[in-house]
Amino acid sequence: MVSERPAAVAAALDAATLATEVLAQAGVRAEAFRVIAIENLLKGRDASAVMWRVTFKLAAVIPAGREGKVGKGGEHVVEVDTERRSGRLV
Repeated sequence: MVSERPAAVAAALDAATLATEVLAQAGVRAEAFRVIAIENLLKGRDASAVMWRVTFKLAAVIPAGREGKVGKGGEHVVEVDTERRSGRLV
């Protein structure tokens, strides 16, 4: 059964997809990373419902199961504007 995504999920997925494109444009192999956090920036200087911060971590340092520890480093943070369809590494 196919169900429609709730708007909140669709907005976060759109932000993550755009952030992946920003990584690729910066020469980063996005497929080597996993999304570990998506935050809608609703407070602070650039507060807006269309501003998002997406954090990626190198998949190789994340254990496949519950056992093991997550390795240090290997993170990229991307801020995107889903209205303007733009973003930047921070």
